[in-house]
Amino acid sequence: MNDELSPLLERYRTDPGIRAALLVSADGFLVAASAAADINAEAVAAQVADMLAVGHRLAVELGQQETRFVTFELTKLNVVVAPFDGQLLLVLAGDPDALQLSYTLRSDA
Repeated sequence: MNDELSPLLERYRTDPGIRAALLVSADGFLVAASAAADINAEAVAAQVADMLAVGHRLAVELGQQETRFVTFELTKLNVVVAPFDGQLLLVLAGDPDALQLSYTLRSDA
């Protein structure tokens, strides 16, 4: 794991309720992490790579070039996965009041 990047990730965790900030390679290996003790960062990294692969296949089926980011709203935790730099993904996991996911439908009315 890259300890030089951990301070960068710790800045994300200064916001109350952000439970984990991870940098993950596109193939699911944990590159750097700042996470609460109850978050298994290695396991999350492995799962995120699989979820991004599904997102990529969906993008192809829909005629899109890429998946920009993926969000997951779980029972008590929200997760955002986004490109970070080249082959790295940024994964943020936080309490729903700290990491809010939203969508809006546009109306032409």
